[in-house]
Amino acid sequence: NEAGPLGGGIYCKGSAPVIEDCEISGNSARDSGGGVASINSSHPVIRRCLISGNSATGDSGGGGYVIMGAATVEDCVVTGNTADYSGGGLYSGVSATLTVAGTVIAGNSSVNIGGGVYSTAGMTMSYCTVVDNYTGQYGAGVEVFQGQDNHIDNTIVAFNRNAEGIFTISGDIDLVCSDVYSNEGGNYGGATADMTGALNISEDPLFCDPAGGDYYLDADSPVLTPPDQSCGDIMGALGVRCGDSADLLFSSVVFDTMSAETGGTIHAAAVVRNDGPAGAGAFRVDFYSDLDDPPAPGTEGNFFETVDSLPSGDSTAVAFDISSRSAGMWRSWLMIDTGQQVPEYNRDNNTAGPCTIIWTYPGGIAPDRSKLREISPNPFGDETKIVYDLDRRTAAEISIYDLAGRRLKIWKIPPAGPGRFTLNWNGTTDEGRQVSSGVYFLRFRVDGVVEQSKKIVRIR
Repeated sequence: NEAGPLGGGIYCKGSAPVIEDCEISGNSARDSGGGVASINSSHPVIRRCLISGNSATGDSGGGGYVIMGAATVEDCVVTGNTADYSGGGLYSGVSATLTVAGTVIAGNSSVNIGGGVYSTAGMTMSYCTVVDNYTGQYGAGVEVFQGQDNHIDNTIVAFNRNAEGIFTISGDIDLVCSDVYSNEGGNYGGATADMTGALNISEDPLFCDPAGGDYYLDADSPVLTPPDQSCGDIMGALGVRCGDSADLLFSSVVFDTMSAETGGTIHAAAVVRNDGPAGAGAFRVDFYSDLDDPPAPGTEGNFFETVDSLPSGDSTAVAFDISSRSAGMWRSWLMIDTGQQVPEYNRDNNTAGPCTIIWTYPGGIAPDRSKLREISPNPFGDETKIVYDLDRRTAAEISIYDLAGRRLKIWKIPPAGPGRFTLNWNGTTDEGRQVSSGVYFLRFRVDGVVEQSKKIVRIR
């Protein structure tokens, strides 16, 4: 695709799209934002996308361009994009906020400044890998205008070409827990002096195959042992995939039943296998009773078991006894938590779930009919509880609609009951956006038939 002047692939103006699991490639803009342009108070969220081979032939932001608004780029790969002036990969301009996390920014180029990323102010970059970018003048990896207003942590800036790894025009950049190494024009430039030491290092990150574009890490990489505990357990966007390392994963998760009466017990067992070439030291297996989304690394579960070690090729079983004092439906998860002790080839396979667990009334006492019982509090601010009864084992559906009849949220509840159940709504839509203050309607369906509708009010 080609556009002029902005947004060759995607153009956001006064909007807040959530763009996930996509490819934005081969687009061009005759000014800025070859791949994506965001202006006028927009706030796009881009997750798990490949942004590659886009070009800004007149100005800035070959891959992405944001001005007078905000943008979030998470767990993406930004590569092979070009800009005729600045920000070959990403550009954040006047009155803009750019958040970049877990993203590889590699092989981008700009004619003048900021080969990988250019930011005027308001950028936050965490757990990124900025490598092999090129610029004609300053800041092959990252260039920022006002250093003190930009933050970088747990990031690798290495092997960028023809200019500095990090260049600031004014003020020191807020840089912590990062590895800045072997950039062709020097690691630092402009107003930023060498920041190696304390919470930053300058050591070869030991990529598996940088010449071939493989920026995963060797098991002996120094970025796996950051200089301070406050830095977490890794620098960069990618984990270990070469060298001698463990690879822990769930080979099976078994529940003796997925439904029980309140006050009863459900027995769960998980088998963890080490598929890596090296043995694993001590790690934990955590059980999380009820979460909407997968647990974040490092968060403690409701229960956990510790495994002292696991040799290469071996398996071990852990068991949990689970109970509840109230009826309802759980979305349960299990996660292998290695802390900072066990480098792994692949941490993406350390979570199992969600597992749906139903807790029902004791003694099989059933409500007289299926119905909504309670929405409390109503009006609500941060969260409200929705209580409903099922008079038999059946599937159900709860939906939230706005006054225009647009469906914002839906829970598709698998067959359960009889019993009383509870779920919580935190005011988000299916896309993860918070709804504003106002009046909404909740519809309760059983077997596809609308049983009830109730008004629900949010006040923020």
